[in-house]
Amino acid sequence: MRNKKLLSTVVSAAMVASTVVMPVMAVDSTTESGHVDVNLETKTAVIRVVVPTSMAAAVNQFEVNDAGSQIYSDDFVMDNKSEIPVKVNVTSTATIKSGNTLLATKEEAVSSENAGEAWLAVAAQISDGAYISGTNDDGNNKTIADLDDTSANVTTFTNKGTEDSPALQTDQTFYLDKSSGVNYKLLNASEDASEIDYAEFHELTVFTPAGADDTEKTAALKDQLAKNDIYYVATASIDDGVALTKIAKGDTTATYAGTNTYYTAAAEAVAKSAIDAAKLYMYGDDENSTTAAKGKTAFRYIGKLSEAQDTWTKQDISKINVSYAITGVKGSTYDSIDTAGALTYGLYKAPDCAPTMASTCDYTPGQPAEVTVDLGIGTLAATEITSVTFKNNGSTVTLPAERWSYNNGKLTFIGAYTTMLSTITREHTVNFNDTAKTSLNVTLKPATGTP
Repeated sequence: MRNKKLLSTVVSAAMVASTVVMPVMAVDSTTESGHVDVNLETKTAVIRVVVPTSMAAAVNQFEVNDAGSQIYSDDFVMDNKSEIPVKVNVTSTATIKSGNTLLATKEEAVSSENAGEAWLAVAAQISDGAYISGTNDDGNNKTIADLDDTSANVTTFTNKGTEDSPALQTDQTFYLDKSSGVNYKLLNASEDASEIDYAEFHELTVFTPAGADDTEKTAALKDQLAKNDIYYVATASIDDGVALTKIAKGDTTATYAGTNTYYTAAAEAVAKSAIDAAKLYMYGDDENSTTAAKGKTAFRYIGKLSEAQDTWTKQDISKINVSYAITGVKGSTYDSIDTAGALTYGLYKAPDCAPTMASTCDYTPGQPAEVTVDLGIGTLAATEITSVTFKNNGSTVTLPAERWSYNNGKLTFIGAYTTMLSTITREHTVNFNDTAKTSLNVTLKPATGTP
């Protein structure tokens, strides 16, 4: 329990957290006026994802107890205990010794003749506990040693910063199915919460259904359920750790029981340090909530070190920071991604996609004109724009490269060029370097109001 973190919140936005790896949402009907006023409530869902709070990793030059990788790490296991599916974006950032270099491929590291060169990557599991399957050319089962930069579940660290300010990173996206059984517990704040590791707490307010008898009290209970979830214990006990049963918002079958104590829960979680000893709280029970078959995944770090360096230590690769953003997603969204075959044990790989681009762009003479471009994904993608052309009196003219540029998803035509266009509408053909040699058209036209 102490090596896990329970992240619990009401879905309203992405939840962001990080951990560091060191080497080692009532209908009021007024029939007389013939209209219905619908008052919207928020139907909430509680997110709880169990992740490690620490992770052992090491420079493992001699592959001690980890044959096939010279970077050792524990498995970073993500376990969704939530009522809804979640999307987890993970960014890993490596800190290396000044002068050292991370290479683009494993083969480069194998053949490296320079000290300080290494290949570092993240490998995602393809099934429970497994990072690779099948047999190699020798007929033996494949191992970690057979993973490289071409493996579908491997992402290599690359510099996403600049030469002067490098950011050696990898990005991965995971989708985890909702829990198949979520449980909750009550915290009596007069008890010691310090032993409940890594839980977030939602303040409880006692709800007493009004009425002269059980029928009226059941009606009051259902009225409240039209607004929000209700939790109860089948006893008057408020002992620390007692199980809470949830009645979901919108339930129309619940009946009042005099032996139950009912509560509503605050939408926002309270930090452990802000717990009020005079109040009661609800928190997620990670141990007794059930993970769905597709609600769990894991990854680890692997690597290859240049043999040109006699001794590798933690000073060479000193730290990996793991940052993750957890967001709730609709069940239909998860299902569409899953059935499309884009997930391998939770790891998301977008389908191959050719370059796309906006087809029109309004410009103001003298100002740069930006066109949104997507270079594509996978085997159909391009890596750059090779040229921009247009027709002039039936002839194809190549626009000089100094009049346009491409950077970070934007094709920009410089202000001097839009000045030249003045009030002209011109169609341009943008050519890409993908295998299919894609060509797409964008029409530059003067913005409304241009004199």
